[in-house]
Amino acid sequence: MSSHQYYPELKNCFQRFSWFLIPLVSGLWVARQFSNPHLASCVVDDGILQMSWVRQFSEVLSGGVWIPRWLPDSNGGYGSPVFIFYSPLVYYVSAFFYWLTGSIVFSMKLVRWMGLCLSGFAMLPYARRFASPHIALIVALVYLSLPFHVLDLCYWSLYAGTWAWIWFPLILLFLDQMLFLHAKLASALSGFSLCYAGLILTHLVSAYLFSLVIIVYVAFHVQRSGVEKIIGRSLLGL
Repeated sequence: MSSHQYYPELKNCFQRFSWFLIPLVSGLWVARQFSNPHLASCVVDDGILQMSWVRQFSEVLSGGVWIPRWLPDSNGGYGSPVFIFYSPLVYYVSAFFYWLTGSIVFSMKLVRWMGLCLSGFAMLPYARRFASPHIALIVALVYLSLPFHVLDLCYWSLYAGTWAWIWFPLILLFLDQMLFLHAKLASALSGFSLCYAGLILTHLVSAYLFSLVIIVYVAFHVQRSGVEKIIGRSLLGL
């Protein structure tokens, strides 16, 4: 069998393997949380506050308010306009699991596990832009296992911010497609816009910070490829 015939089979093998390995590694990182039904051993910072937000958001959502902006039980019953300035996407997902399981603690653990899984799967297509399938899988596993990411999950110090890691590689992937026309410009622009909007709806501070990364990323590629080539590719992509 020639190498060009063997490579697609190898690529498909690693794709199937990633569907098993990424959830498994993510599960290993959060196994401590699922093996302990209580939170006392792994709550610091605003973990308790996040539990209150998830409960109140779910209750307000159940009451027919599809875009909750006010948490009535916060601040000793005086209420709080948290979701006027705090991105709500992860809390919608948490509310779904809370309705499904009836447990705030278990639903939040599921959401955190999903954040790890989805960040690994999001890194795969971006890593395949510059690496072979098996290297891309390793990059994805390293990405979801970065110390800040994992420790943040284990100690419950943040909540919505952990899902921001899902959008970072996808934004760069679609940005690459726009710059180098690896896909139609319209579809790449749509993907970029949706992912950037997803980041804003997930964690606003991360969106502000990552905007600087986007600017530097574009400037670096423009410097390497030249403004004329970038514009030419964009015009051809139209």
